[in-house]
Amino acid sequence: MYRLFLSVLIGIALPSLGRAATVKDYINNAEAALFGGDYYRAYRTLSVLEKEKPKEFLSLGTEPYLNSVFVLMGAEEVRDECERILREVSQKGKSKVAYLCGHHYLRHRNPGYAKLFLNKIDPNSGFAWPGYILKASVFMLENAPDQALALLQKKDIPQFKKFDLLPHYYLTRGRALTQQSRWELAVQEFQNIPVESGLYGETVMETAWLFYKQRKYESARVFLDVVIGGYQTKGRESTSLKISTLQFFQSRYLKAYISLVEGRTEAAVQDFLELKSDFSRFQKDQEKNVDAVAVIGKVRQESKVWGDMNQVEKSMAGVLELISDWYGHDEAEKARRDLILQMSLMKEIARASEIQAAGVEGVKHHQGIVKLQSESWELFMKSINKTLIKVAKSFKALQLKTDVGRLEVIWLGRSQGARSVDEVVDNYGATIREFDDFLGL
Repeated sequence: MYRLFLSVLIGIALPSLGRAATVKDYINNAEAALFGGDYYRAYRTLSVLEKEKPKEFLSLGTEPYLNSVFVLMGAEEVRDECERILREVSQKGKSKVAYLCGHHYLRHRNPGYAKLFLNKIDPNSGFAWPGYILKASVFMLENAPDQALALLQKKDIPQFKKFDLLPHYYLTRGRALTQQSRWELAVQEFQNIPVESGLYGETVMETAWLFYKQRKYESARVFLDVVIGGYQTKGRESTSLKISTLQFFQSRYLKAYISLVEGRTEAAVQDFLELKSDFSRFQKDQEKNVDAVAVIGKVRQESKVWGDMNQVEKSMAGVLELISDWYGHDEAEKARRDLILQMSLMKEIARASEIQAAGVEGVKHHQGIVKLQSESWELFMKSINKTLIKVAKSFKALQLKTDVGRLEVIWLGRSQGARSVDEVVDNYGATIREFDDFLGL
């Protein structure tokens, strides 16, 4: 996904809210703008507050200001603004700014800039412990699980508990140990996360895979049944599990394959047939969302109502849900943020049209915003298209795996056990690596 680099002046004069306006008025105005997807207005409002009441801005306005900057600016420009705010904000506020900026870069998978700011957090501040969780995640992005685990030591459990971070602590340690292929220890960390935690659902599928890798098939099957059951009851009963469609089909596939490697051929055949049938129905239901041309056409049609975020999100609801279910929340959230950015640009174009009469600067600003919106729209459309193509390929990969699994069942039956389970598993791994495999199976 692209990140927008501003190429036009966004500081066109914005009148203050009036002499009687309070700091709270400025903050409320900016937050209302952010909520409505009008990031330019939020940026301008807070820029005026900073100019007129710098102390109040630094104490109360930095977080909403940075939220607008994170959307409107590219990586280097965000870095410069974060550095500037850090130089000006009070010592007490520095750790919060460093945390917000570091978290932004981690979400955008930029480990270099993430560490740049996370390292500025005061170790004695309340942001130090959540900062350690983020830094450990950065190290894992860099394939350095040893350094991640060094930040999350057992002796510090009381501190992580004090800040209500134990589930994040265990989840991050478990993933670092998984990266080291220390699977038994990883399972132990995941099992420390309570069922009522919002993070519990994330570990269930991971734990199933870890048991599978250890050839503990019965334990793997127990966790796979939790995933499958959690998905099938989704929306019908309260549950802390957040099972995606991808995880559901992955779990059913792995469960079928476990039956295969255990030599329970009748069960494997039935599982693969049911999986193929159910997945085919799911694919048919999702045709309208995977068809990039149709999706883009729908978005263009809705571009006339960018002032209403509800309408835009309603138009894209099926696509965003599919991306979230198949690629994860972060990818869907990126698409949603880019949609909101388009809304902000369209609103700015409408405003800029009204201020063209203000002179040369007004005309230049309008021309620049129109050009910027056109360029960013094209990038956004390409991004959506690329993502949906990946989803379609992922569908084909699962279809292929289901068919290959069924063929293995048939082959084993005809060979009358001439091949060992290890041979079947190794051969399957070699076969499947020949194809585009977007599922990580």
